[in-house]
Amino acid sequence: MKGSIVCCKLFLVIINIIYLILSVASIAVGIILIIAGPEMTAAQRYDVKGDKISIEYGRKSEFPCPSKSQSIGIALIVFGAVIFPLSLLAFCGSCCTNCCRMTLILFVVLLGLLMVAEIIMFSLIFIEDSPLHKKSTTDVLTKRRPNIAKRNVIPFHSACVWHLRYTCIDPVEDAFESAKPYIIIAFAVGLFFQSLQMLCALVIYKSKQPTENYQILSENAGPPIALVNQNTSHQVKAPQNDYNPITA
Repeated sequence: MKGSIVCCKLFLVIINIIYLILSVASIAVGIILIIAGPEMTAAQRYDVKGDKISIEYGRKSEFPCPSKSQSIGIALIVFGAVIFPLSLLAFCGSCCTNCCRMTLILFVVLLGLLMVAEIIMFSLIFIEDSPLHKKSTTDVLTKRRPNIAKRNVIPFHSACVWHLRYTCIDPVEDAFESAKPYIIIAFAVGLFFQSLQMLCALVIYKSKQPTENYQILSENAGPPIALVNQNTSHQVKAPQNDYNPITA
C-alpha cells in the first residue's frame, strides 16, 4: 500500500511539474504572439506555402498571418491559464498532504468538470448531426469554396486543381477528415492521463488517516514525564518509581 501511494505521489509531482512548465511557456509565447506577432509575420504575409502560384496570377494571399498569430496567442494564453492552477493544486496536494490535503479534492472536482466539458465539446464537434459540427464545417467551407469557384487560377497548388476537376476530393473537407483520427487519438490519450491523475489524487487523499498527536513534555530531562493528547487536552502522567537512591 505504501509503495502505491509513493508511486501516485511521484507520478503527480512529475507530470504536474511538466504541466506547470508548459503552461508558463504557453502564456509567455501567447503574450509574445499578441504583442510582436504582426511585426514578425508581416514579411511572410504573401509567402504562404502552397499559395505562391496563385499569387503569380495576381491574387493576394488570403492567409492573414498577423491576425492569425494574435488569435493563436489568445488561445495559448487561455490554455496556460486553465492548466496552471490545476497543475499547481495537484502539485501542492501531492507534495504537502498534511497541510494541503483539501487541494487534492479541489483538484479532482475541477479536473472532473474540465473532462465533462471536453467530452461535450468533442462530441458536439465530431458528431455529424450536431449543430456545432454543422456550423463549424459550414463556416470553413463557405470561406474557402467561393474563392476557389470564382477564380480561374490555381487556388492552392496543382493537386487541388486536379482533385476539383475530377471531383474526387474536396480539399477543405478532406483536410478535416484526414486529421480526424489523430485528433481522436490525442483526445483519448489526454482523457487517459487526466483520469489517471484523478485516481492518484483520490488514492493519496484516502491514504491520509487522521491520527492522534502526542507531545512529550519534560522538564530538565527528568521525571515526571507527561503525555498530552492535543485533541482532548487530557494529561496522563507516567508512572513514577518510589525508589530514592539517597534514602536507600
